[in-house]
Amino acid sequence: MEWPRMALGEVSRLQAGIGFPPAIQGRTGSEVPFVKVGDISAAARSGSSTIGSARNHITTQERLALRASLVPANSVLFAKIGEAIRQNFRVIAEVDLLIDNNAMAAIPNHRIDSRYLFRFLQTIDMYALASSTTVPSLRKSDLEALRVPLPPLPEQRRIASLLDQADNLRAKPRRALVEIERIIVSRFQELTSSGRVESVELLGNLVEISARLVDPKLPQFANMQLIGSDAIESGTGRLQNMGTAAAQGAISGKYLYEPSAILYSKIRPVLNKVALPIHGGLCSADIYPLMVVSQVVNREFLWATLRAADFLAFAAGLSNRAQMPKLNREQLLSYPVSVPPLTEQEILASTFDAAAQVTFAMTGHLRLLDELFASLQYRAFRGEL
Repeated sequence: MEWPRMALGEVSRLQAGIGFPPAIQGRTGSEVPFVKVGDISAAARSGSSTIGSARNHITTQERLALRASLVPANSVLFAKIGEAIRQNFRVIAEVDLLIDNNAMAAIPNHRIDSRYLFRFLQTIDMYALASSTTVPSLRKSDLEALRVPLPPLPEQRRIASLLDQADNLRAKPRRALVEIERIIVSRFQELTSSGRVESVELLGNLVEISARLVDPKLPQFANMQLIGSDAIESGTGRLQNMGTAAAQGAISGKYLYEPSAILYSKIRPVLNKVALPIHGGLCSADIYPLMVVSQVVNREFLWATLRAADFLAFAAGLSNRAQMPKLNREQLLSYPVSVPPLTEQEILASTFDAAAQVTFAMTGHLRLLDELFASLQYRAFRGEL
């Protein structure tokens, strides 16, 4: 069935977020949730379609002092600047809240059901709409011009309900993946908070950067797996959407890495992209392949170290001084690592190995569910359900 289409700007109002002064960050429990892109990502990654709280709250008085307009409940939230756009996460506000200036809200009007709007926006690859500048961003005018199929409201609600039911099948494995990540982080925190430190070593004494540059067009490299920064999931380090160098049309030089490497994405370190591959291959030049060269650490411990809050703060403090945030070799290798006993590191490695096996199986299952859900969405918005 062919439905009439209206511009997104005709069925919703797009509201950008505001700057969040550091002086009032870091508090919870006040009246107004102040949602950042990280909160949106965390909620969506957990399998939730809604968000009702955040890691930061402010008071009503502070909101008024900022002259900030609330984003009303039932609005659809998403990232509008930076690499976070690529994740294509959307969530619906459960309550009135604020969003920071890296996010945007689509506030539905009387013509469209909020969950229908949410489901429709999930079908849009917003990264394809982002400006091709140093820092990708979405223009309000481009979003407003998107054409939305608009059946009658009862039909919108029926479609949203069907998609909600189908999406619930994906929620359980997503929650399990989040729990696995929580366990790994918890084990690392237990290890590093025990106070048992055998030495403090510069990262440069523990690893070396394997930087053998090769031509991905040569036959011996063309069919190798190529990992770019966008293939490393922010926050978890899971590898996704990979392909061979040939399939990706790689032309420029790439680094050759071993299966025992740690892959660290040096661009925008706050995105926290650190991976443990299980096969050798190629990686882009914006990734450092790190090889452990010391007998006092294992790679699982160093992988967890490079994902921990202390290192992220260290990296952010250095990289944010540049127009394009990145960590150079000297900065990365100057990080001081508190080294616990190797026997305790091995416990963390065992936890990771067990988690990796479960994650591999569950990720494959979730990928299949995602493909089926995408097909269902396609049919839904063509009037075929």
